[in-house]
Amino acid sequence: MESLLEDHRLKFVFVGGKGGVGKTTSSSALAIQLSYDRKVLLISTDPAHSLSDAFRMNFSNSPTLIPSAPNLSVMEVNAEANLQAEIDKWAHMAEQVGYDELTAKVSEFQEWLTGIPGIDEATALSSTIGLIESGEYDTIVFDTAPTGHTLKMLQLPQIIQIGLDKLDSWQATIWNAWQGMKASITGGQKDEASQMRAMVKERLQVYQKGIQKIGTILVDESRTTFVAVCIAEFLSVSETQRLLSELRRFNVGCRHVVVNQLVQGCVAPDKLDAARTLLSKAHQEFGADEELLKQINASITICNARASIQSKYLSELRGSENAQGLAIVELPLLATEVTGPSALLDFSQRMVR
Repeated sequence: MESLLEDHRLKFVFVGGKGGVGKTTSSSALAIQLSYDRKVLLISTDPAHSLSDAFRMNFSNSPTLIPSAPNLSVMEVNAEANLQAEIDKWAHMAEQVGYDELTAKVSEFQEWLTGIPGIDEATALSSTIGLIESGEYDTIVFDTAPTGHTLKMLQLPQIIQIGLDKLDSWQATIWNAWQGMKASITGGQKDEASQMRAMVKERLQVYQKGIQKIGTILVDESRTTFVAVCIAEFLSVSETQRLLSELRRFNVGCRHVVVNQLVQGCVAPDKLDAARTLLSKAHQEFGADEELLKQINASITICNARASIQSKYLSELRGSENAQGLAIVELPLLATEVTGPSALLDFSQRMVR
């Protein structure tokens, strides 16, 4: 990971992958390493909000400084709440306008908006634009939702544009009728109508710009990189290959794949027979406990079986077209769980050993 950690041009690091592969642990460890020589903000847009569990701390919708890592702050964006707040703003404007047909169209837009996969995460990300543009942090690390959400998010700038064009068309078509109706009722006063139209137009532009900025950030390879996280098993490697393919299709830069939970230090396959002979001799010649020896043999068998499976899929990942030119970072399965700042720091150091 040295090339990533030493690249001070990087402003945004997105960490993503299938659920349950150590994505949050990896993003936390990466943020800790980056914070050695720069100010870092680690943001979770995953609805599960695992960062609080990973650090054994309580995080909220605003940055919290990590005492043991003074350059690192963490926040968990409530994607659902942010999306609801966005919807409420549209609803409030529709109520203010008070014209049934426009209200109905805004409601239709709301329903369409909430039905888009990944929109909650994109809205959450766009809500952080102020922090991103503030210059307070040198690098921002995003602990993203599982792969499916991430892939949908890549398509959002185009999808959202379609919806905004629809709403803009609706409100432009309806506005003249509404404006005329208000003018006839109020005796020709059009100031209120103009103000309402300007308000809706401004809200459209604000929302559009927020989503577009996220889209621009994602494809800016000079400032942004994506780190894919997986484990060496069929489902995870297959999903990771699809993710890498989609990242390439949408021109999102990715230089590293982190492979977690690798079984290491097992008896080598060509030494298995010798190990079992040794166990047998321990029982026959030294009277070692037979049940204990069986447990040791079972442990050796399971350990080697897992290592063999992982070796197969790790080789498959390395040889895949989508992973060509990428750095594969191999991290071991540990005997202890990685939670709390101290354990995360230790795990992070394994990324650079």
